[in-house]
Amino acid sequence: MAHARLGAVPLSAAPALVLVIVALAGCGPREGTGLGPIGPSLPNREVFARERTLPRYHSKRFLLTLALPDGKGWLIDDHTQQRLVAVHPRTESRLELESFDLGDLASRQKCRDAGLSRLKINPRNHSTIEQTVSIGPEAYDTELRSTLETDRTKQQVRAHFFAFAGFLRRCLVVHAVTNGQPETLETLSDRLVTFRTQVWGHLEVDDFLAQPREKGP
Repeated sequence: MAHARLGAVPLSAAPALVLVIVALAGCGPREGTGLGPIGPSLPNREVFARERTLPRYHSKRFLLTLALPDGKGWLIDDHTQQRLVAVHPRTESRLELESFDLGDLASRQKCRDAGLSRLKINPRNHSTIEQTVSIGPEAYDTELRSTLETDRTKQQVRAHFFAFAGFLRRCLVVHAVTNGQPETLETLSDRLVTFRTQVWGHLEVDDFLAQPREKGP
């Protein structure tokens, strides 16, 4: 994978998000999500560095601009897989983005179901800790969801951020995942805030009605 080519986009103030963590100790082992292991998290409150401007990556394939905190720290593959995949080794985080034609009128619910299927993620293995609906980017009908996935046997916690957006026949799906241990929940919470407010919050669609070039591996 190659490093992103990055520019700058203004960073606006992001509201704080309080994540309510419930019943973690009672959760049993979970099945895999289709993603490979991404390793242990650092046991402190490190977060993506706050920057006056957010570096950004432009995807010619999906016709959008993606803002990435600590931009040079991401390894981006936008060519060899079905979707754009970005990995941030320092925080053991992974981000996936895909835009596709649903073949039917696309609502956020239909895009959510299609997106989870394409990502090979079983929502029953996740505990939802935040879920909101909104409009954007542009006129996309969007569902934002943050979840936790726990494995009591290995004492690991994975925190996920999802964005499922639909407009006409088109779906836009973003999935970010980061992991750690139960004692690093505050760190994982901070990362979810970053994914929601900085990554998704600054995503820009180049030409709203243009059709991205869908390309497989």
